[in-house]
Amino acid sequence: MTIVEMMLLFLAGVVTGMVNTIAGSGTIFSLGTMVFLGIPIEIANTTNRLGVLFQNIAGSLSYRKYDSLSHLRLPYAAAAATFTGALLGAYFAANVSSGTFELLALVVILALIIQSVLDMRGTALTFSLHFRSDSTVAEVAVFFLIGLYGGFIQIGVGILLLLGIRAFFQLTWNESNYLKLLIVLIYTVPTTVYFAVVGMIRWEVGLFLAAGQIVGAYGAARMFSLNEKLKAFIPYFVLGMLVLTALKILFL
Repeated sequence: MTIVEMMLLFLAGVVTGMVNTIAGSGTIFSLGTMVFLGIPIEIANTTNRLGVLFQNIAGSLSYRKYDSLSHLRLPYAAAAATFTGALLGAYFAANVSSGTFELLALVVILALIIQSVLDMRGTALTFSLHFRSDSTVAEVAVFFLIGLYGGFIQIGVGILLLLGIRAFFQLTWNESNYLKLLIVLIYTVPTTVYFAVVGMIRWEVGLFLAAGQIVGAYGAARMFSLNEKLKAFIPYFVLGMLVLTALKILFL
């Protein structure tokens, strides 16, 4: 890699870590940067998990340090269901053809573009689901599907987890964010190992992204605990990167 490519990967990692820690869909920055550097999208998808792993370690530790979240208990049924689904999703990601993965990734990106535009216009579809605390079957089913998606393609899984956590456990945004980081961390460890074993991680690329994601995740958790207004700027950055990545997949 050239010095410029190293710098781009590190900066993309910083932005990814920040956005993923305080909201979701930040993966589009790391994924998009790798795609622009000529890395096949299915390899970019699996390489990205290395940064997600370290980012969630840094983000969860930072949240725990700067916010009073030690009282929170991990929802074990939800975490186990997400873990199981993610393992199956990772298997699909490693075995699907390049063309099929590219098509599926494009569909996901276009759906996120539409959702982002509608959200900015104030007309997005919103979900206000509330489940009984004893609805274990629904909890396991929902989080299994979220894990299946997250193991297959990471883009936007943070948003899905936040929706699920808030729907089932009625927690604050910061509390939900913290549990989201822990759950993603739990399933990212085995999926990253799996992708490494099957030879689908570009280590030199992943390590530069991971370094940036650690910085971004730690800094974002600290900044967001002090000023929640920062989150208002994120959708614009995410939308821009979504559009650029979709254009790259379609035409280049």
